[in-house]
Amino acid sequence: MFAREIRQGSDMVDRAREMVEQWEREISPRPVYVDAWKDILAHDDQEVARIITAPTEEMDRWRCSTPFVPNLLDVPTRLRFQKKLRKLAPL
Repeated sequence: MFAREIRQGSDMVDRAREMVEQWEREISPRPVYVDAWKDILAHDDQEVARIITAPTEEMDRWRCSTPFVPNLLDVPTRLRFQKKLRKLAPL
């Protein structure tokens, strides 16, 4: 779905880049997925669409933290939820 919109000229990649920049500014310590997405989004839109649809274990891992999903919660709120969830289900 996202790849099709990207290929059709949507501004989704630009919005995803903005989200990753926000993650860089507001999440500390920085999770590994931030750098992974920064590397993915450094490509042109068509290459981003190809990469994010790759059927690989690595992309499966990064899709779990995608910056393409509309974000309804701000970073501090998401971090509070993550902290509570970790207490409920420690890894």
